[in-house]
Amino acid sequence: MQNLLSTLKNISKLRLPRGASRREKITLLLELLLLVTAVCIVTAVLAALLRPEFRIKNGTLVQYNGTAAVVTVPDKVTAIGDGAFRDCRTLTDVNIPDSVTAIGDNAFRGCDRLKVAVIPDSVTTVGKSAFSHCDSLTTAALPRGLREIAPNTFQGCAKLTNVTVPGSVTVIGNGAFAECASLTAINIPGSVTVIDEQAFASCVCLTDVTIAESVTAIGNNAFTNCENLRSVNIPASVTTIGDFAFYYAERLENISIPASVTKIGESAFMGCIRLSRIDVASKNRDYISRDGVLYNRDMSTLICYPAAKYGKSCKVPSTVTAIGEGAFAFCMELQSVELPLNVTQIGEFAFVRCDNLRAVTMSDNVTAIGENAFRRCASLTDIRLSASLTALEENLFYDCEALTVIEIPAAVTHIKESVFVYCENLTRVDLPRSVTAIDYAAFSECSRLREVCYEGSRDEWNTLMTHTDVGNEPLSDATVYFDGRQPELAD
Repeated sequence: MQNLLSTLKNISKLRLPRGASRREKITLLLELLLLVTAVCIVTAVLAALLRPEFRIKNGTLVQYNGTAAVVTVPDKVTAIGDGAFRDCRTLTDVNIPDSVTAIGDNAFRGCDRLKVAVIPDSVTTVGKSAFSHCDSLTTAALPRGLREIAPNTFQGCAKLTNVTVPGSVTVIGNGAFAECASLTAINIPGSVTVIDEQAFASCVCLTDVTIAESVTAIGNNAFTNCENLRSVNIPASVTTIGDFAFYYAERLENISIPASVTKIGESAFMGCIRLSRIDVASKNRDYISRDGVLYNRDMSTLICYPAAKYGKSCKVPSTVTAIGEGAFAFCMELQSVELPLNVTQIGEFAFVRCDNLRAVTMSDNVTAIGENAFRRCASLTDIRLSASLTALEENLFYDCEALTVIEIPAAVTHIKESVFVYCENLTRVDLPRSVTAIDYAAFSECSRLREVCYEGSRDEWNTLMTHTDVGNEPLSDATVYFDGRQPELAD
């Protein structure tokens, strides 16, 4: 150390001799630069050597500075602080003493070689994302006094296969086990009352879930993208099933809704392509099932027509006034749907990915059709839109590749973004003079569009084109017939 200090003093005394040549000056400067670099390296090494392995403050392990594979936390530690071991790439095993009562947020996040997490029963709180993205973690033993599995605790632990939820836990937090791609089964104990949003989202190998009678709420997206989930019991204690709760649970074949359920969120069973029926307990006061189709109690809203329900046609009951969000989504067998006169609303994604749907019949009482309602209905050719519509919402007919002709109702004033994008076989559009705005890419990729029958005059058309956003070249490049003339009658 004395030699290092002496060297630093000598650097400050260096002077270029008078009359030194340019080469001598450059040589001296290079030597000086090398010397300063060496000093910096030595200083950094000394700092690392002198830095303690554990930085502990008032009983909290604030930061681990070591590089060991196996680490034993000192007995004097009572809490492992936020991010204390975060991104410790060498850590494979950690021994946590009984003195520890709390583990902070992100404490072991990104320790991608950590294989086992054994948390002693002395620990009562484990923070958010405490073990998230520990890519090698296979087993987690949670303490028996834990009350909540905090948000994102094990998110992205792709190899986690063995975890037991202790009987003290009341809440499984938002995204607690999200993206645990190797988790195959989970037993939720009788202490749990809430399964929060995205708790098990994208657990793609999860096949069986047992939910105890204590659970009252299944949160939004709780089991979304659990593509191998085959069976789930919804106990009689559950009152709420959140939006997209079982979205894309592709292998789920049937669902039974107990009498206790008072709220089912939007698109709760959307994308369940093997779901053949939904049953509802007879004593349920808010929902009812008819022939396996889910409705609200008075059958004014069709909530979910199971995607795998047998039959090529559907005549919706006359009591229905609204088609719910995603109600017919992914109904691959359906070829035709007839809506009753009472229907006034069609929800977003209502018929998305009905690949064989050819015809939809609706009355002029329909006043609103939501975004993406007919998105990717690849066989749709026969549809007459309601005369009561005033706008065509975003992505309404996105990628309806079989659609050849569309008549836009006379009350429509606004054609929104990407309404007809990728309708590659659309050849003709009948457009009323009521339209005052066409948004970005409404007719993008309509490569076969040849004819536009416009109700208004040439001047009105020119005005409309000034209110037409970019990405609508197929429309502007087509042959336009003005004043409502048909192509065969045009000059």
